[in-house]
Amino acid sequence: MLDTIPKRFREIVGFYGDLDIFIYKENESKDFKKQIYSDFWNEVKRAGSGLLHYGIKKGDRVALISDSRREWIIIDIAVMSLGCIDVPRGNDSSDDELAYIINHSESSFVFVENAKQLQKIIAKKHELKFVKHVVVIDDDKLYEDKLGNITIISYKKLLSVGYDYLKDNPKMFDSELEKVSGKDIATIIYTSGTTGLPKGVVLRHESFIFQLDRISNYLPTLEPGKIMISILPLWHSFERSCEYIVTLNGIAVAYSKPIGPILLKDFATLNPHAIISVPRIWEGIRIGIIKRVSESFLKRILFNVFLKVGIIYVKLKEKFLGFVPVYKKSNFVVSFFMKVIYLAGLILILPFKFLGYVLVFRKIKKALGKRFEFGISGGGALVDYVDYFFKAVGIVVLEGYGLTETGPVLSVRCLRRPVANTVGPLLPDVEYRVVDSDGNALPPGEKGELWVRSPQVMSGYFKDEATTREVLTRDGWFKTGDLVCATMNNEISIVGRTKDTIVLRGGENIEPEPIERALSKSVFIESVVVVGQDQKFLGAIIVPNFEVLEKWAGSNGVLFSSRDDLLSNESVNKLYSKCISDIVNPKSGFKNFDRIVGFVLLKDSFVVGEELTNTLKLKRYYIFEKYHKKIMSIFNKDDCELL
Repeated sequence: MLDTIPKRFREIVGFYGDLDIFIYKENESKDFKKQIYSDFWNEVKRAGSGLLHYGIKKGDRVALISDSRREWIIIDIAVMSLGCIDVPRGNDSSDDELAYIINHSESSFVFVENAKQLQKIIAKKHELKFVKHVVVIDDDKLYEDKLGNITIISYKKLLSVGYDYLKDNPKMFDSELEKVSGKDIATIIYTSGTTGLPKGVVLRHESFIFQLDRISNYLPTLEPGKIMISILPLWHSFERSCEYIVTLNGIAVAYSKPIGPILLKDFATLNPHAIISVPRIWEGIRIGIIKRVSESFLKRILFNVFLKVGIIYVKLKEKFLGFVPVYKKSNFVVSFFMKVIYLAGLILILPFKFLGYVLVFRKIKKALGKRFEFGISGGGALVDYVDYFFKAVGIVVLEGYGLTETGPVLSVRCLRRPVANTVGPLLPDVEYRVVDSDGNALPPGEKGELWVRSPQVMSGYFKDEATTREVLTRDGWFKTGDLVCATMNNEISIVGRTKDTIVLRGGENIEPEPIERALSKSVFIESVVVVGQDQKFLGAIIVPNFEVLEKWAGSNGVLFSSRDDLLSNESVNKLYSKCISDIVNPKSGFKNFDRIVGFVLLKDSFVVGEELTNTLKLKRYYIFEKYHKKIMSIFNKDDCELL
């Protein structure tokens, strides 16, 4: 029974053995190398056999600290083949964060990408209670060393030992592989926690298999021999699932970097068929295109005109074909009459649309290569103007939706029915409800929280029953924390969040509470709300402590006649800029993406019954609605104070 990802890989190697699975660069090399499926599986078996030699057993946790590379997937599959559980994390993790995750997960084996990551382990060696072996992927000079009770070896050494073990025990690896079932835990993925400590999301093999068996119909032709460019971190569950899906369909993954010049050069070299990315990258590509066509005044005018024509054409086409959200039954006669109007509009605008393609858009599409077919965006909402930009240009970008807790993919906007302003219907066999604050089901068009139930949903948070009970009901419903509207055709439109977690366009998950707690310690701040859902960066709404601020103004010669005068003063804004940057920075334990880039100052305090609950907790959704214009001004450089 092919109920685990490793079993699926073993099966397909027989079909795709001579095809490329990975296209990659080693170290600082500028040239791409390739690995075929049969060599990939042999390396998986050697890595797994090496782990068996060092005494690993089913159920052991294995931390994997590395950014994207072909060895990441090889180690991941080797670990899961043995019934062990991988615990992935990126290279941007701090020493303290890694120590917490490794200890909390009770990882006995740790893979690190390079010497820099090894130093993080060495710095915390006395705190690591369970670690017995550390494997360094990139260090061929190291062969074997000791760090107290910890054995340090190179990946090269692991493969060498595994080769010998495999010769002496040729059936052991496959025997262990057969013992693993879909119900076994595959991975524990740590995400942001409300206390500032990461939460371990427990996913079983069946979570990935469930998605794999249902998502292929949502994507364009997944034909063996094609190439997908990878630029996202593999420890991000979205990228990981996508790489499983494409490689198990015979498609090669080519590793690049989300850096404009490098990515464009790799596009030219590889001529790929697809790319999977996050909204921030798509926005970067959009800006790059606009810069390129704005080199001359005439080009800029032509592009803007034809872009507007293209967007009008796309919106008319969506309405004519019925690819718009429908929340209630419409009158047949009215619908027919409107379709006639839309069709007339399409006929009138079609010549201009064709002219725009010939003069402008064809050249833009050519920059992505002759073979480019589609892109997928996930890890955050694709904003409307970016979505329609690519639709107008003629580049297919499918938007996906999900959470780490759901493995992650819950839906992908379907090519056959790409309904605007939705993430499409959920995958087949995923049950869903849209509920009010009391858990009562709501009809189509009503705004409520999305609950889902399916085998892909996590088992819970590792060693955290209390937090698990907050999001998982006894009968298996997972509370996503996303505010949605469902259409009559079961498409889902994301309209906001009930949970506090902020997801930036780059896919970073950020808990605002630790940042807010830190900022609230300032004597100049009475209340603060961190914002930034689906934006490039974080911002903040701040209610000043006016008693303290007014005293400061008097001592520093700042004249004002009203609170509006005071808050618009340049010196006051510089004061708050410095206050924020002094508190939220890497030296204080925050990451770069935790930085508050813009803010607005409010003249009125938050009130119980409005911005605050009876227990003085922030009513975030109410705040986001009430101060929507001010919040959006934070993300407009012309309107906000940027730090």
